[in-house]
Amino acid sequence: MNEGIAVSIASRAAGISASALVRALRPKQWAKNGMVFLALLFSVNQYWSPADMPQALNLVLRCAITFALFSVLASAEYLLNDLRDA
Repeated sequence: MNEGIAVSIASRAAGISASALVRALRPKQWAKNGMVFLALLFSVNQYWSPADMPQALNLVLRCAITFALFSVLASAEYLLNDLRDA
């Protein structure tokens, strides 16, 4: 029974174009993940100082990694949901 599902998914994947895959990832929804950068804005001069450039760059890098991970996880969830609905 699982073989039939795997073949069905594989045959669908073979017919998907790159643009369709990008649309399925829903990159427009990634903008919401940009809210992780608000933590930097609201914590300046309380927990870190812009004058301490190494620390500031470290925090920006951490926020960028968090943004990327949230976006990847959200896109994966969208793809799994689309597969379940198909």
